[in-house]
Amino acid sequence: MPSQEKSRLAVVLNGNAKSVNPAVIARVRDQLTAADLYASEKLSEAEGIAREIIEKGTTTVLTGGGDGTFTVTLSQLVQAAQERDAMAKLPRLGVLKLGTGNALAWLAGASELGQKGYTPRPLPSASRRIRLVEHKGMFSPFAGSGADAQVLADYHSIKAQLRDTAFSGFGEGLSGYLLAGLTRTLPRALFDTLPRVRIVNEGSPVYRVKDGQPDFENSIPKGALIYEGPARLCGVGSIPYYGFKMKMFPYAFSASDRVNLRITTLGPSEFLARLSELWRGELIADQKLFDFLIDKISIEFDHPTMAQIGGDAIGAQKKLAFAASDFEVELVDFLAQPTL
Repeated sequence: MPSQEKSRLAVVLNGNAKSVNPAVIARVRDQLTAADLYASEKLSEAEGIAREIIEKGTTTVLTGGGDGTFTVTLSQLVQAAQERDAMAKLPRLGVLKLGTGNALAWLAGASELGQKGYTPRPLPSASRRIRLVEHKGMFSPFAGSGADAQVLADYHSIKAQLRDTAFSGFGEGLSGYLLAGLTRTLPRALFDTLPRVRIVNEGSPVYRVKDGQPDFENSIPKGALIYEGPARLCGVGSIPYYGFKMKMFPYAFSASDRVNLRITTLGPSEFLARLSELWRGELIADQKLFDFLIDKISIEFDHPTMAQIGGDAIGAQKKLAFAASDFEVELVDFLAQPTL
């Protein structure tokens, strides 16, 4: 690892994540003797950890525990940096292979730090800069409402139900999400009435994606209606991926100052029939799929609808407000070719 005199490193682990256990924590400590290691089990601890990291001038922070851990850590770091007027010194961030889904790992790779047999090596100097989705002071690579958030809630329910049984392994990771979706979310969708949403542009001009290409010649002005109608899923992403390399937001990088808003009204059978296209990001806008490039929107539902931020459920909501962050963060690019 780089000299700690030149580049202070911190590792923030979510002690509640399945892949973060005492053995993993011990291995991280042994593999990075000069780094600052934080293993928290309570959300309330994140604020103090972030303040200490900013005060120390830490230049790189690695998070372990999934996209939710990254979101909480980054959000607290931003708050701590803003309090000290030190946003210019926001540390570079990277992820470890210690979470479920890990959308960011599909974008910039992940370190095997903490795994058995891992040999410490210098962190890549290469970085990727990304914008985030902001919601009430939380900064995440993606957020959504409707089917994706309902699957998340059903996944946690399935996992809890199968915990400490002979079938516990089926309730975790990708198999757990598929089990939750097929046995709970999709059957429920056959009978539930789709929420109706009203989405208004609260910021810069919005561009709609048509035939797989952003229409930069035409725009939706501030204060105008972007979409009104039923929505099975309404999500916003600043990177293309959800977890497990599902390319939910294929236009996330189409404009550097905007993020991808995606709305779909696909029914359960249509969703299953077109799942492979959706997963690969090849499903383009049609009468049941709508894509836009936005920087600030408000969303209102006709009844409370499940929502999530960075893969963490925030419960049923009637109103949401999403914005593209006014700053970018640097990600350690573990997928970059090493320099010779």
